[in-house]
Amino acid sequence: MLVVETSQPKTPANFILASDGAAYPLAARALLAMRLTGAGAPHIGRMFLKRPAAFNTSIGGRSYAGFTIWWPGARYNLTQTMIPEICQQVDTLIAVDKALETSARHIGLALRSFSSIYDRLMHQGEDCVIDSITALEALWKLDSELSFRLAFRTSSLLGTSDDLREQVFETLRTYYSIRSKIVHGTRLRASESALVQNDEPLRELVRKTLRAFIHLLANPGEWTIGRLAKDPDTVLLHSEKRSALQRAMAVLPLGAPNPLTTLPTLG
Repeated sequence: MLVVETSQPKTPANFILASDGAAYPLAARALLAMRLTGAGAPHIGRMFLKRPAAFNTSIGGRSYAGFTIWWPGARYNLTQTMIPEICQQVDTLIAVDKALETSARHIGLALRSFSSIYDRLMHQGEDCVIDSITALEALWKLDSELSFRLAFRTSSLLGTSDDLREQVFETLRTYYSIRSKIVHGTRLRASESALVQNDEPLRELVRKTLRAFIHLLANPGEWTIGRLAKDPDTVLLHSEKRSALQRAMAVLPLGAPNPLTTLPTLG
């Protein structure tokens, strides 16, 4: 159960309103933070709104917002240890909220595409793959040589070892090829259809990349979103500069050796 509370001073303008309209956006932000934190497909259905009143004016009662999606999606296992990370992610999203509509609109677009993976009324695996690739293209502001540059940049950012960089690169090249077939109406092979129906390897890459960009947007320093956008390829090719960027984007912890991390495997 998700409970959201909003408050504001009572005025003649809101005296008879049942809701101030702020509850659903707050719930959506919490839901986005959950999706950015872990695998699975958490949803909320219809949200019921109730305004407490000290005395009965015969106006108000219960209202609702939103709708219920028929497809439940994969189980989301919310654990006690995840809650601080989710709360921190909510705080970060609040901190970058204005920038997502101004100087970092491409990150805002990427977040909307990421949310579309979960919120489409009629869930289709092909749409989820398209949404995931669209999110990565928006983050990197790609307009040419899309497949290679998307795979190279994302694998260089997320890869903390040569083996992991190679794994991420091959995963993204595979899913980009599938995405191209989908948008051009080409029939998928059985192995490709299986990857579409279980797209968590791709979704996890999008999730990690989004977290890295949002962290950098909220914590600018020597590295900023603007500096990253100027020439990311040169930086990502240089091992020392790449490590510095990974620390600035929280891919690597500050002052810690490069960890060997793993991702879901294909097939």
